[in-house]
Amino acid sequence: MRCPHCGAELMPDDECCAQCGMTVPTPADQAEEMDPTALNQDTLIETLKGASPLDDTLGSTLIQMPRLPRLVITAGVGEGQEFRLREKATIGRAPDNDIILQDPKVSRHHAVITFTEECYSITDLDSANGTFVNGIRIREPHPLSAEDVIFLGDTELTFYEVPPSAKTVLTKPLARPMPRFMSKAPSWVWIAGAAVLTICLVAVGVMAFLRVSAMLEGETAAEPSLAKLTLIYSDDFNDWETGWGEVFEPDTVRQYGGSQYHIIAKEINTFTWSKSGRDFTDFVLEVDAAQDRGPSNNSYGVLFRSKDDEHFYRFGISGDGFYFLDKSVGGEWVPIIDWTESPYINRGQASNHLKVTCAGSQITLHVNDQHLATVTDDSYDHGDIGLFAASFAEPNVHITFDNLKVWAAKGTLAVPRTR
Repeated sequence: MRCPHCGAELMPDDECCAQCGMTVPTPADQAEEMDPTALNQDTLIETLKGASPLDDTLGSTLIQMPRLPRLVITAGVGEGQEFRLREKATIGRAPDNDIILQDPKVSRHHAVITFTEECYSITDLDSANGTFVNGIRIREPHPLSAEDVIFLGDTELTFYEVPPSAKTVLTKPLARPMPRFMSKAPSWVWIAGAAVLTICLVAVGVMAFLRVSAMLEGETAAEPSLAKLTLIYSDDFNDWETGWGEVFEPDTVRQYGGSQYHIIAKEINTFTWSKSGRDFTDFVLEVDAAQDRGPSNNSYGVLFRSKDDEHFYRFGISGDGFYFLDKSVGGEWVPIIDWTESPYINRGQASNHLKVTCAGSQITLHVNDQHLATVTDDSYDHGDIGLFAASFAEPNVHITFDNLKVWAAKGTLAVPRTR
């Protein structure tokens, strides 16, 4: 058995890893079982039993190179220590700083480094002994370049930029604006539409139930059965080395923080995502997604069966209560389910539990354990999964993700993709 955090060999009686110090989960902690009632709503399978623990060999596999600049102490107390820089980092002796220096000549809150526009800058916080960059004392925010040397007290730090090979080129298919016609429809349209929708849902449900019954009896070989699922992949975003990557650019931020994964679309009409770097075929995916701040005219959710950056499915919701399903085909958006309002979506700065079930060509969507839709589309039969956020007419859409889990048929592996 190996540690799910660092991959080190463990003895049968080990309660914590000797290499990384993390507590080793027991089989009872690892075992997860899907709610049979919830999956009955999918009309895809009859029951889910015997869920198995996550394969510990999948652990914290580094899929993407960290895309973070670094500060390295190159002289003074703590020489050799490295600090990965995020969007903002305070430096000083006080324990509430992001970068804590054990130097008596460093003020409690000495300086701050922030990412602004297209570069990092350092600002002195009225420190007693001043902040120096390349030997010159700074009194205003000072932009940092590769291998600039910073002096705080008796401590020397060197700023290292991200290697060019690690930088991300953000591709941004145009985000379709959200329609606003829903509120203008007369009441009789709503009544008639509801009646038609109810009839259609009943018909679809009956047909799907009959089809699944045949599947489970072995009469239909075209669609795979997901009757018994195993938790094959999970991430609580406590460890940045699980491979979702971190990047800071003028129009997007993607980073770990506070046991969540954050995606920020900083500019208007920006669609930005991160992917797991693994390959899935038939599965049930669940994740908690929350609007942390920003306008509610947005979209956020999950990508799945992604072949590459221009071929994938996208299930999203908005802060003002709509959902949609579409696919990217060569970078062009093709709607499968157009923007549809749902009372089940929590609006504004709230959390929503998203679920996608893929079985063959059938795709079923849930939000907050409520069924939204089941459709059939055979464009993509396997691929990566991802998380995304998109802005429209207003910038600074900030979405957080947590508790990602993927179930699949027993024996399935979450295969790392070749990059």
